[in-house]
Amino acid sequence: MIGENCSSGSNAALLISILDSIGKGILVFNGRVIYSNSIAETSLGYPAGSLEGKDPSEIFPVDSKLLSSCLFEEIYDCEMAGEFNFQTASGALIALKGEIKSIDFEGKNACMVIFDPNTSLDRQVKKLAETEQLFRILTENSFAGIYIYKDKYIYANPEYLSKTGYTMEELKQMTPWEIVHEDDRRFVKENVLRRLAGEVFDQKYHERKIITKSGEIRTVRVATNTVMIDGEFAGIGSTIDISDLKELQNSLEEKVREETIKRYEQEQLLVQQSKLAEMGAMLRSIAHQWKQPLSAVSMLLQDLVRTYDAGGLDKEYIDWVHNTSTEQISYMTETVKDFMDFLRPSKERSLFTIEDALWPTLKIFSHQAISHDLRIEMKCDWKKGKNGSDVKHVKNIGSPNVLIDCENCGRSDVHIEGYRNEFMQVLLNIFNNAKDAIESSKKQGRLTESGRICVHIGDSNGRISIDIEDNGGGIPEHLLNKIFDPYFTTKSSEHGSGIGLYMVRAIVENSMGGKVCVRNGESGAVFSIILDRHAKSISAAGSC
Repeated sequence: MIGENCSSGSNAALLISILDSIGKGILVFNGRVIYSNSIAETSLGYPAGSLEGKDPSEIFPVDSKLLSSCLFEEIYDCEMAGEFNFQTASGALIALKGEIKSIDFEGKNACMVIFDPNTSLDRQVKKLAETEQLFRILTENSFAGIYIYKDKYIYANPEYLSKTGYTMEELKQMTPWEIVHEDDRRFVKENVLRRLAGEVFDQKYHERKIITKSGEIRTVRVATNTVMIDGEFAGIGSTIDISDLKELQNSLEEKVREETIKRYEQEQLLVQQSKLAEMGAMLRSIAHQWKQPLSAVSMLLQDLVRTYDAGGLDKEYIDWVHNTSTEQISYMTETVKDFMDFLRPSKERSLFTIEDALWPTLKIFSHQAISHDLRIEMKCDWKKGKNGSDVKHVKNIGSPNVLIDCENCGRSDVHIEGYRNEFMQVLLNIFNNAKDAIESSKKQGRLTESGRICVHIGDSNGRISIDIEDNGGGIPEHLLNKIFDPYFTTKSSEHGSGIGLYMVRAIVENSMGGKVCVRNGESGAVFSIILDRHAKSISAAGSC
């Protein structure tokens, strides 16, 4: 349009050639675009000739009012320079340096915009340089090793080079999995190839072992991601060397294992010490148990001599003496076996029934019960009959002082897990504690009736509960929270070591995953043991 108003076609072509050669973008407005040179069209992304006829607001959405002010008739000398916002054909805004001048066109005011298209490129180059500088500052001063790869490494920061021992030139010839330990190499290679195919993983962090150039194995924590570089998928990762932490962790784990073993061994020693502390009473029990059968065997031997002197020996009499003596000796042997089994430490955890531990313990303790005028009552409420009545199961352990009225606790659904002999020690310690409390109450005149120990086995929300209650008067309230402390005892040094009840808690809570607590009942102390059925472990925290 401007060219058509020149004096001749040749002059118009020359003018257009000059305007296109000056390296500046030129736009002329008179209400709409009436001229644009090729540089303006190219730099703003428009096809040739497509800018003419456009409204200024389409090209200058931010600064269109400045251009309009140059078109008012009363302004004859408009001239502005600065940085203006141009909108490209794609809709993007770019800031370019330019000038706005008012010109005369066919006797009317028009506006000419001259701008430098290279200012946008310079700005981009400058911004890119600033970004690269910032990237260099961040990566080269980072304590984390940072690397970027495609099929080979394309970048690694100084920390990564320092930790691996390789130079950048060496890494550029290597794939990312070459420095990975053979234990992790296959896994890393698969992930790298998947990442280069564009896959993004949910798990961003993992541990891996790498081999440095010197052959040292290091453990690193790696964070990785998939990125685009020059239109291709690439991988970026950052690593933190945690070898020292892993070594410390392994050292601590080993120390914990050693301390756990040491603690278990100490507890086993305490268990044995607790058992030995009861040896005096046990030996008296054995002596008491053997007294009657020994007397019976002695009388049989005396009768055998008298019968021989009287000439009355025959096979029937010899068989009777033999059978009766064998029966008494078997009873004595079984008694020794019970005590030997009790004293022998359990080496492995196993499943056992309440009956497996309770009946041998009652047999061992029953002789002390007789000598101290104690009655042991046993009850169980694990099962009801079809009509709702109690199903009773009476177990005879050969002691008149033990009264059992319960369901058979040897059933398969009432198993517990742990060390059977240690659990026998738990029961015996509580029985002996009850016996001592009853004896003390009798001596002080607070108990005039026979001593009584009640054992009640029941269900506690699907778990096994064992309550052992005596009529010894109970424990002073201010001592209840100390009763399980090691070496705490209310007895004299001759009668108490202070480790019995401590071992009760250690065995039940540490070895068997249960809970034990004590409270005062109506007539004495009540020790409550709660255990899981079968092999299910529980937390010992909390109160009964």
